[in-house]
Formats: sequence, structure tokens, C-alpha cells
Amino acid sequence: MLDMSGVAAGNHTLKVEMYESWGSEKVAYASREVTVDCVLHSREDQLTKIPTVKQVAGADLTIVLESEKGVYREIEETEKKEMPNETNGKIPD
Repeated sequence: MLDMSGVAAGNHTLKVEMYESWGSEKVAYASREVTVDCVLHSREDQLTKIPTVKQVAGADLTIVLESEKGVYREIEETEKKEMPNETNGKIPD
């Protein structure tokens, strides 16, 4: 894990050198270099969006996702259009 806090955005080159020593002598050596693209994120980007609560009825809880909002609006509009028919004693088909 690499902590990039306090580092400016952009490409950064990291080099890792590892070796095995035998006494004062280096027996095995490995080196690797990699370029890391650092992208800064704002605090808001790290937060998780919680779905909107549509209604609370006792122990039941209905969650409305952004994609479902349009469907609920259409149902509510249809119900509003059918309300005058129900008051006249007519039942909609």
C-alpha cells in the first residue's frame, strides 16, 4: 500500500531495490521501476450516496433509487388522473 497524501497530482516514478546480503557482500540483487499516476479525489468523491427513503410504514422501509424515481412519478401522476373518476363512482379499467 502506498500513501499518496501530500503528493501533487500527476505521474510519479517509484523505484524499489532489494538485495540479499551475506555478511557484508550483496549476493542477490533485484530492482524494479514503475510509474504511478496520482489522481487527487475530493472529500465528496469519497462519500457514498445513500438512496432516498420513499416512505416509512411501521417496520417496513421502501428505498427509491435514482433510476426508480421516474417510475414512481408516473404512477403518482396516473393515480392523480384517476382520482376524479373514483369520486364519481366509476372504477377505472
